[in-house]
Amino acid sequence: MKITLIAYPVRSKSAFTLIELLVVIAIIAILAAILFPVFATAREKARQSSCASNEKQLGLGLVQYLQDYDETPPYWNHAVSTNYGGWAGQIYSYVKSTAVFTCPDDQNNTAVFPNVVVSYAANDYALNNSSQPHSTSQFTAPAVTVAIFEVTGCTANVTSQSEMASWSGDGGSGGSAGKADSGLRTPALASGLGYSTGILGNPPRGMGGKIDSLFPTGRHSTGSNFIFWDGHVKWIKSNLVSPGETAGALGCNQDSNANSSPASCAGPDGVTWGNAASTDMAGGANLFAATFSYR
Repeated sequence: MKITLIAYPVRSKSAFTLIELLVVIAIIAILAAILFPVFATAREKARQSSCASNEKQLGLGLVQYLQDYDETPPYWNHAVSTNYGGWAGQIYSYVKSTAVFTCPDDQNNTAVFPNVVVSYAANDYALNNSSQPHSTSQFTAPAVTVAIFEVTGCTANVTSQSEMASWSGDGGSGGSAGKADSGLRTPALASGLGYSTGILGNPPRGMGGKIDSLFPTGRHSTGSNFIFWDGHVKWIKSNLVSPGETAGALGCNQDSNANSSPASCAGPDGVTWGNAASTDMAGGANLFAATFSYR
């Protein structure tokens, strides 16, 4: 019997060389270095949008509250012994969700039930209060008047209409020589917590040192979200927001805060404060996009 042997070709095993592996690793590292900041920016943009969506619901709730209460803003207890806020519980019934009071970037804060993290504070100059009751019919320009802004460190039981723990604030005040930077109206505010807006104003206000240390230029990139009294929400850089009390007229310098001319700049208390609501500074040389002034 004849046996035939069939020989199959031997295939050599191929592999990456060390140089090829190093080149691939270098390419991956370069791509990661390029793409990771892009991914981080995209993620922050998503959080900014989520925060703006929350604020939009709060803004709609605020507008409904105004409609039900004859244009009277939520009440803020102005008594010295209870110098807090208390606005959030008053509009909760219009939003029906505790989640909308928390910004996804406000992660350096925890709450114990029934409290929730409240990432926002109200403009105390525009709230109704025991010292100076008023309504939004007195507002010169509600579309540029700050209603609610971003903070960190606050927790409150927003489901209680009588809660007094949600914060309010004046933007750090609009003056320097004649008005101390009082910052947020809060009980025993911890160091490093407070405004997540960045330092407001042009020139910048001191804001009583109550700046969120994690976001010194604003919670969202180089700015933050604001709710206005017409209910809309907008992202704005901090230097474009004029803090402080209400000036009597346009053209009033943000820093003009003494009893001086022109008399038209005097605010409701008879003193020259802040910047007017429509809104400009020093005769319009430096325009603001928003203000804590309500007229």
